[in-house]
Amino acid sequence: MEILERDMDETEFVGELIHLVNTMEWEEVKDILDRMTKNQPFILPLLFAYEPYFNETTLNEMMKMFLVIYLFFEEKTDIGKKQVDEAGYNACKAKNHEFVKYFSGEQ
Repeated sequence: MEILERDMDETEFVGELIHLVNTMEWEEVKDILDRMTKNQPFILPLLFAYEPYFNETTLNEMMKMFLVIYLFFEEKTDIGKKQVDEAGYNACKAKNHEFVKYFSGEQ
C-alpha cells in the first residue's frame, strides 16, 4: 500500500481537528452541534441512543469522536447534500455485521 501526500495531509488535518475539539469551549461545541443538527439530524439521536450503555467518560469521548468526524466531512464535502438517515444507518450496520460474521470464521 502506497501512502500518498494527500494521506499525510489528511492525517495532519485530523490531528489538528482532534486538538481543536479537545480545547474547545462549550459555546464552540454548541455551534458545531447546531450545524450538525441542521446538516445531519440523525447523528446526535444516534449517539444519545447509546447513552444507557456507556458511562459519562465514554460518552464524552464518543462525542469528541463524532465532532472530529463531522468537522472533517464538513470541511471536505458538502455535508448537508446527502443526509445519513435510519435506513442508511441500518444498511451499513447490517453490512458491518455480515463482514464481522464472515471474518469471525476465518483462520
